[in-house]
Amino acid sequence: MKDPNKFRGQYVCTDAQGMALQYPDTFDVDSIADLRQMIGVGSVVKVCIELNGKNDPAAERIWTVVESIDNCKIKASFLNQPFFLRANHGDPVEFELRHIYCVELETEVNHGDTQSKPDRSEVQH
Repeated sequence: MKDPNKFRGQYVCTDAQGMALQYPDTFDVDSIADLRQMIGVGSVVKVCIELNGKNDPAAERIWTVVESIDNCKIKASFLNQPFFLRANHGDPVEFELRHIYCVELETEVNHGDTQSKPDRSEVQH
């Protein structure tokens, strides 16, 4: 089994709720209360993982599939192949509700797809 703690200490997820508070006119995310109602096992959600490599961009947004939820803590796996992040499609990752950038409500997912899923047109961050 893959180690669910693989990214702890190496990567930090961007706080989407904090970004929305800091930039309310340009950064729109669902509230924690709404996320609790919208998300369940199997939901597809996007998080942003900050990178620390010398030649990497500042962060990479990536789609994940929720595998379990415990209060605000989420265990998920990468739905697509990260481009910059040193991880693979299917690798486990843990984050909190506050880290979710968006939820894919109309899931048309090819779980074998290795390309990044495009953003919904109404979500441009």
